[in-house]
Amino acid sequence: MLAVFLGWASAIVVTLPIVLVRMLGNRDGGLQPLTASLCWGAAVWLAWTLPIAGLGWLCGMLPAALLLREEWLLSNQKRTIWLSAALGWTAVLVEFKVWRLVYPDTGLGVYLFTLYSLLLVILATVATAVYMSLTSHPPTAKGRLT
Repeated sequence: MLAVFLGWASAIVVTLPIVLVRMLGNRDGGLQPLTASLCWGAAVWLAWTLPIAGLGWLCGMLPAALLLREEWLLSNQKRTIWLSAALGWTAVLVEFKVWRLVYPDTGLGVYLFTLYSLLLVILATVATAVYMSLTSHPPTAKGRLT
């Protein structure tokens, strides 16, 4: 769970400024409505993405940790990180139904597609890297307080 939280925090560091800049472009009114709008927008984005991270942990990391052998994950770390990034982006492609782009008059919301692509790819890669780092170096009894 720590790995997913750190992945979510990393994704927020990248995506929150994008959301705030978009909100600045849509501003209306003076300084007080702007600051309230930015605060509420940031709160909504954080509240919206945290369940996405939890769902990613529940449907992605937890089954992978239970089904895949730890030795294989640790011996193929680069491959595992690339695979997690690809699976995160595949989730975005499925959600946005990109296969419909072959039909005429079908568009893609580039802003949202880019935002969610960044969110899920960063979340998946950082969470996987942290998880593998934590499992490859177990804590020793020597460093614990008694």
